[in-house]
Amino acid sequence: MEYKYWTDNETKYLKENFKTKHLREIAKDLGRTYGSITNRFKKLKLYYIKNQMPKRPFPKISNEEWAYIAGIVDGEGTISFKRNRKTGTVRKSKESGISPLVTISTTSPILAEYFMGLNQKSYCTKTRPKHCLPVYATRIGSLADIREFLKQILPYLKIKFDDASNTLEFCNSRLSKSFRSPYSNEEKKLVDDVLESHMKGPSNVLRKEVKNA
Repeated sequence: MEYKYWTDNETKYLKENFKTKHLREIAKDLGRTYGSITNRFKKLKLYYIKNQMPKRPFPKISNEEWAYIAGIVDGEGTISFKRNRKTGTVRKSKESGISPLVTISTTSPILAEYFMGLNQKSYCTKTRPKHCLPVYATRIGSLADIREFLKQILPYLKIKFDDASNTLEFCNSRLSKSFRSPYSNEEKKLVDDVLESHMKGPSNVLRKEVKNA
C-alpha cells in the first residue's frame, strides 16, 4: 500500500481537535486509519489525549444546578489526594502514584441516585452497625473527569474553594504533558497545600512521598 503523506490541513485539524475529539473520530473525519492517526499523534508529541477526554462526562445542566452540587460538595464532599495502590504497594501510574480524590458521601439513597443520573458511579460503602444508616459514596473518576467537575463548581464553592482551586491547577498541569513526566515542584506544592489543609502533619506518609517524587 502506498504511503499517504500528511497535508498541512490534516495536521492542523489534528492539532485543533485532539483535545475535544477521540482519535478514532478524527481518523474517520480525515479518512485515515486509526494507526495513521496515532503514529502522527506520537510524532507531534501529543501524548496526553487519552487523559484529556472525560470518561464519565456530566450532561449539560444549568448554572443553578452546578451551584446546588457545589453546596453538596462544600458540606458532604472531600477534595484531597490519594496514593494509587495495588496489593498494598504504590504502583506507577499516569499520575506518578498520586491522584486527586473527589468524593461525596451521603446517607441519602436519593442523592446517590441523583449523581448516578449525572453519569457518575455511586456505591454503598462497608456495612455499618444496625443502628446506623448505610453510607453512599460518589467518586469522580479520572483526571479529566475531576477537572471538568471542579471547573464547573469552583465559582460556587465557599468552604472548599482553595482545595478545589489547587486540585484543578494540578489536573491542568498533569494533563498538559506526557503522563510519564515527573512531578514539577509546582505540582508538589499544590498537593502539599491541599494535604496540609486537611491537617495532615508534615510527618504524613503521603506528604513525604510527594516531596520525594
